[in-house]
Amino acid sequence: MAKISSKRHIKKWYWIVIFVLILPGFILWGSETIIAHLKTRNYVGMAFGKKISVEEFKNALTAIQHQLILQKGEEFLKKQKDIDLSPQAWDRIILLKEAKKRKIKVTDDEVKDFIEKIPLFRANNKFNFDLYRNIIHYLLGTDMRLFEEETRENLMISKLYEDITKDVKLTEEEAWIAYRQENEMISVEYLSICPKELEKEVVVDEQSLYQYYLDNRQSFRKPPAFNLQYITEEDPERIKKIYNSLRRTKDFEGFLKKNGYKIEETGLFSMEEPIPGIEWSASLSFLIENLKVGQIVGPIKIKNKYLLIRLKQKRHSYIPIFRELKDKIRQEFIQIESKKMAKEILNRVISEINTLKENNNFIDFSQLAKKYNLKTGTTDLFKRSSYVPNLGASDKFFTAFDELKPEEIGKEIVEAEQALFIVKLNTYKPADSEAYKKEKEEFIKNLTLKVKDFRFLEFLWQLREKAGIKIWL
Repeated sequence: MAKISSKRHIKKWYWIVIFVLILPGFILWGSETIIAHLKTRNYVGMAFGKKISVEEFKNALTAIQHQLILQKGEEFLKKQKDIDLSPQAWDRIILLKEAKKRKIKVTDDEVKDFIEKIPLFRANNKFNFDLYRNIIHYLLGTDMRLFEEETRENLMISKLYEDITKDVKLTEEEAWIAYRQENEMISVEYLSICPKELEKEVVVDEQSLYQYYLDNRQSFRKPPAFNLQYITEEDPERIKKIYNSLRRTKDFEGFLKKNGYKIEETGLFSMEEPIPGIEWSASLSFLIENLKVGQIVGPIKIKNKYLLIRLKQKRHSYIPIFRELKDKIRQEFIQIESKKMAKEILNRVISEINTLKENNNFIDFSQLAKKYNLKTGTTDLFKRSSYVPNLGASDKFFTAFDELKPEEIGKEIVEAEQALFIVKLNTYKPADSEAYKKEKEEFIKNLTLKVKDFRFLEFLWQLREKAGIKIWL
């Protein structure tokens, strides 16, 4: 089978259709899970207040599949039955509606010109019609007319991308700042305290815990929870017959037991946690959230098995009473109070440091560590967006300083995951300006593309909100 991943001679903005809609990492669940429930429906949901037909949704799914085949080739073909593309299909639908709203057009000549430049359809350095026809028919399983219409839509989304990002231009100053921030390095000397070590000193009483509960009631709200009953079957024809029979009887449990099936039950779970006994997927979440108690869905394929699922129980969102949450509240209260105590200690240290500064006295972190029972140490050089042993994520330690110059002490307490820090800049290694001159052109090009992609993703998030998608699966 021909390799399909080459993108030479294809404009980068076309491939944003794939990189934005098909995010890295596949979601393991077959799109047929969704399709199986569409046969008896005319519409799958709504976007922008209008119904979305089954045909429109299926066309979007198919177009996404074809893009992935062109991008990933054999890698995708081996996995496509286990991949749920429904979220990307909804994105494609709303992006196309936005493109049409903006009256974005793609001519037949543009479609033809683009297809003829796809390396997969070329032989001896020129477009080969027979090769094109055979690949479309045998590999994609469609016809040329439909593929060309999909290509037209892809180019419409690509033009929409260009329209949204056309004003993204970086100045020389912005590019240098970005390069400098990516490449400059610092090492720091630090004083640290771990709030967990202070937890035993926190005084806890019933009244304080109850007041904390009252002040933070909404944070303890439990999401909706679902309890599913399900059976599994390896024979697709048998599971279809069982499903059709169940639709005509109200005795779900009795009928299945009579036919020799063991009924499994998940127990109550929320969509924020794994489904007990069943692999999670976006598709299944859509299905469960829209079920009514007693409703049966299926057959649903998971790897090599088929499931029939019935919603046995649904518990609506609620706030538990204080007694049920008491242990959790105690734990949270202690964590918060111990962190406050740690901050108070470091604030006293900062006050002493400021006094020493005013009197032009030497600031010795080792002495301060002994006096206040703190830990101290010095790091090796590190960059932004990295992990530093004993500190954690590095970015906060850059932003702690007004200026990156040796002996500068951080203007604020740095809160990391396990500890709180006061930091002093030990060493500063600036970005190499000579190296930047050599790399500038490529760096600006790549950075501009990153900014454009981020701008388009922001636009897509806003468009999803505006579309108000409702799914009726």
